[in-house]
Amino acid sequence: MTLQNHTLNVTNNDPWILVGIPKVVHSDILFHIEITSSVKTIMQLFYHKQKAQNFTELHSYKMPLHQGKNTILLRLPAQYLNHTLRLDPVTKKGNYTIGDIAIYTTENTMTQTLYND
Repeated sequence: MTLQNHTLNVTNNDPWILVGIPKVVHSDILFHIEITSSVKTIMQLFYHKQKAQNFTELHSYKMPLHQGKNTILLRLPAQYLNHTLRLDPVTKKGNYTIGDIAIYTTENTMTQTLYND
């Protein structure tokens, strides 16, 4: 996977990004991402309940991405936070453009902007 000017050229079927969550989060969060895809694929967000735990399918959310622009807003319970998240943005080779990635508290205040184009 390469990153050039906010564009991902995915050359294998399993690219991933680790996302750190601020340790001060005590409420649910909203995970927001905008991604444009050249193909239909699946985006997957992994969490773990304990810091030493491995990422597993059981502890993940899968969201379909269609060809074109996708906006995903996902609510994550506080019990899954204060640890690292793993984002697998796609599961197929192709060209992708990531717009915004941000995390908000459920009180609508931004806790972290991870990427903003």
